[in-house]
Amino acid sequence: MDLEGAYFTERLGTERLRVARQVQPGDYVLDMFAGVGPFALLLAKRGARVVAMDKNPIAVKCLRENALLNRIQNIEILEGDAAELAPRYADQADHVIMNLPHSASSFLVPAMRAAKSGGVVHYYCIAPEDDLYRDEALIRKAADSLGAETEVLHRGIVRSYAPRRHNVVIDFQVRGQI
Repeated sequence: MDLEGAYFTERLGTERLRVARQVQPGDYVLDMFAGVGPFALLLAKRGARVVAMDKNPIAVKCLRENALLNRIQNIEILEGDAAELAPRYADQADHVIMNLPHSASSFLVPAMRAAKSGGVVHYYCIAPEDDLYRDEALIRKAADSLGAETEVLHRGIVRSYAPRRHNVVIDFQVRGQI
């Protein structure tokens, strides 16, 4: 499979397994920025029902090929902008994956709307070492705009990104009718 024109890193393997341990067979997962599908395929292979979307046509082609090669059928693969596609899945997802660390904050509202009450959003961002979890304020602001409540369940450094900058994850639960 030719990954030219699509992004993939093996360095997130531990993080993908951490998320996979939280997802149960039959859970509904929305992967908003699926790329070639490392999260989506792992979760579908473990029995989750997955909707994977990405606007990069090369990544989507690789994802489709990979799903076919691995005989994964419980996955719906969509090409397009998550801001336009995610609203189709309002109040359905047990888990929403937001692995687009440079701009995921722009998609917090559609992600929260896609999560059913009690659903968990796995949010990734790049943050400075001296303020690792600053995006929690953006999460609260998005929740407030929807009249929802959130509770941070987990936060941590995924990996070092650059000097004094880190790729971090914030898992939060969404509650309330949005």
